[in-house]
Amino acid sequence: MSRPLPSFGRRGLLALPLLLLAPPARAEDWDVLVNHVGPEGWPPYYYGEAAGGGIALDLLAEIARLSGIRIETRYVPMKRGFVQFRQGILTLETLVADHWRRGTEIEQLIVYSDPLMQGEEVLLFTPGRAFPVSGPGDLAGREVATIRHYSYAGIDGARRVDMPQEATLVVSVAKGVVPVGIVERNVGRHIARSMGLAVEFGPVRDSYAYRLGVHRDKAHLLPRLNAAIRRLRDEGGVERIVERHLGPSGAGDGSLARRR
Repeated sequence: MSRPLPSFGRRGLLALPLLLLAPPARAEDWDVLVNHVGPEGWPPYYYGEAAGGGIALDLLAEIARLSGIRIETRYVPMKRGFVQFRQGILTLETLVADHWRRGTEIEQLIVYSDPLMQGEEVLLFTPGRAFPVSGPGDLAGREVATIRHYSYAGIDGARRVDMPQEATLVVSVAKGVVPVGIVERNVGRHIARSMGLAVEFGPVRDSYAYRLGVHRDKAHLLPRLNAAIRRLRDEGGVERIVERHLGPSGAGDGSLARRR
């Protein structure tokens, strides 16, 4: 799945609230990174401007602590984010797959860290309506819930039913409006769990490494970021943070019981 900049916000700067993970930074500071996310967020990775927090911000807090790099997060709409990343005002994307930026106007401005965690795109089914899927042809002729403006490989023969956001997609699948959809696993788990929806998670369609995307002007910080990422992964910090938001690994990956 190719996303049009989820961390910019799909998903100007009015009050531009800041979530500080370290002391406030000046744009010219050598050892500072300015992360950005859309005001609506991308739960559970970012819960949005109003709620704050999320897996990504917890990971950034640990990386800032381990690396000694100051990191702050700004909530910026997507189009404004493109402009400010080109200008070097925004200098960091968090949990981004490197292929998401190919062909975009910032492709040549980004360098990537080592992998931070794994992302998976999976099929999601209405309970009791799952069917075997071993290849792209198994979706041919079927209605498949997707996200508007996202591109998906291998579903050319399917009939896309575009949704405005992931929550709408999960609800539509849970209620059987569309019997199958495509969703990022942790996003689907979070929505189903928080809304008490019964869904069935199917096979993985695609997997990719989530990385930090760093503005090339801040490439000198990559060795320190990568060292912090290695330590965080080696010490089990990534898993602990994910479990704090989603429960133990595998919880909610089968048929989720509806809350009564």
